[in-house]
Amino acid sequence: MNRDLSAPTRPQPLEDEIAYDLVLDHAPLVMALDRHPRSLEELAAQVGESPAAVCERLAELLAAGLVEAQGSGYCACSATYALLRQEAGLDFLRDQVLPSLTPVLAGGTPDGVLRETKGLLDATGIGGLEQGAVARFGEALGRLPAPAPGEPRYLATVLVYGTVTPPPAGLTTPRERALWRLDEASRQRDEERALKREARSLIYQLRTLVDERGWQKTQRLIDELLLGIERGSGTTFFGLTLACLRKRAGMAREVA
Repeated sequence: MNRDLSAPTRPQPLEDEIAYDLVLDHAPLVMALDRHPRSLEELAAQVGESPAAVCERLAELLAAGLVEAQGSGYCACSATYALLRQEAGLDFLRDQVLPSLTPVLAGGTPDGVLRETKGLLDATGIGGLEQGAVARFGEALGRLPAPAPGEPRYLATVLVYGTVTPPPAGLTTPRERALWRLDEASRQRDEERALKREARSLIYQLRTLVDERGWQKTQRLIDELLLGIERGSGTTFFGLTLACLRKRAGMAREVA
């Protein structure tokens, strides 16, 4: 191979949007590093590509400071996963979230899940929900077993978003409320950042590689998250939508 990936690199300064695009471009590789550090050979087997192809991908992620060498292997920097859970603004909503959500809203696909719930927040508000139930949900997704060798692999995208603003009474279907809630939450997040207001909404996008068993477990984790919000006690209304879509990502292979 022509590249020496073990040599230290100075991360290039990148804007969040650019770094996010880079992570999305190499999502299966980044997700393979979500479990623990892996060697080049392990990564190649996990993502179903040649070591040479993976080497080229790693070079970009290393240069951007999104991946780092660790011993004889590689691991993703914590900032990489912060980008995957980045709270969306209006541009991010238009360019990344809505394209992922559209197939789910269209309905009729066994590879899409659209759920919603409502509950009451206690005095910790949105921050408590983010640091509690939503954080545990993300951690549980990250602990899902790697796809079994020889099994079909899927890249699962999970969108979790909600707001303290009740939906208008005229929105009678989950799909209508899902689109309204996403637009409302995104607008509120932009206002909160610009005006430094107290959080009234949250938007998270998470991605993970799963096989069929992992996909079923993902749906059980979704059930647990929604049930926890429904059982919340407090005085502040909160409505949440969760949209999940999986796309085929090839076959997992044995490590030679």
